[in-house]
Amino acid sequence: SERKLSNVTVPVSIITQKTIQQAGSLRLNDILSEQAGLFISTAFGTEASPSRIGVQVQGLTPDYTLIMLNGERLIGSFAGVLDLNRVTVGNIKKVEIVKGPSSSLYGSEALAGVINIITDNSTADKLNASIRYGSFNAIDASIGGIFHINKLSVNAYSNSYTSDGYNAVPPFWRFTNQLQLTYPISPKTKIAVSARYNLEELKNNYAIYNAGTVTYTKGKEVNKDFNINPVITHIINKNLKTSLRLYANRFETSQKLNQSTTASSFYDDYLNEGFYSIENQTDYTLNNKFSFNAGAGYVAQPVRSSRYDDINSVKKNNHGHFFAQGEYRASEKF
Repeated sequence: SERKLSNVTVPVSIITQKTIQQAGSLRLNDILSEQAGLFISTAFGTEASPSRIGVQVQGLTPDYTLIMLNGERLIGSFAGVLDLNRVTVGNIKKVEIVKGPSSSLYGSEALAGVINIITDNSTADKLNASIRYGSFNAIDASIGGIFHINKLSVNAYSNSYTSDGYNAVPPFWRFTNQLQLTYPISPKTKIAVSARYNLEELKNNYAIYNAGTVTYTKGKEVNKDFNINPVITHIINKNLKTSLRLYANRFETSQKLNQSTTASSFYDDYLNEGFYSIENQTDYTLNNKFSFNAGAGYVAQPVRSSRYDDINSVKKNNHGHFFAQGEYRASEKF
């Protein structure tokens, strides 16, 4: 439940939108690298996979830090590392960093901590556009704005980032689109829908060494990430509020390498991962001393991969959950 930063029992820090703008950061890993207690690490995976940028909290590896967008987890990890390059900071309102075990809320993925990215949900109409050019023909262009159509609030953002590549990073193009819609159905009922689509293309040309033999390859890797999050909130009365959250996140990646000399297939990899959840939470406030919330939900996680015996077979991990929390404030100090 929402609370003051001073009342949280675990170490929490917040990176504000103003701080992000002043730092001139382009990607999430840029701004996180300047935070105390966080270490940005590079994971190389296999010879046929480019490097990935992850974050370590309290010395634990990146696969123990949960990355979330507006309170919902992002999927698509490589060797346990969720590549921070996939997240642009152009329309981020703030970043919440929880340092310390949060497994009771989020599972074993949050053993080191949680990084929650909150996107801009301002109400005032505005339009922003920017373009940057740098070494290796790097071009980062974005446009975004907020406008209203009667009672409907529309928040849209688009970003394109390209480069000819450098060091261990191959030439790439990353294209991100985000959309947030908010509509009050009635004075007591509101529906909000946020959606995000990220496309990443990398040109891979490798010299792969195996038992003294060198094989020259060329190909392309394509990563697609789509998520949508509808939320319906209804105020029953001044003390009772309930919300229904739906979330669907699908990540798909494919990589094909051919031998440069013969054009025959050398490496072919495919992964399709999904995360689908539904959850209801009800909040009850008796008075300024006692509050209570409870809820239940269900999560489905299907995975399909060429690394399985049958690419058409689907591995599933489904589970349900419920929770309840009560708080009593006897006085200002207790």
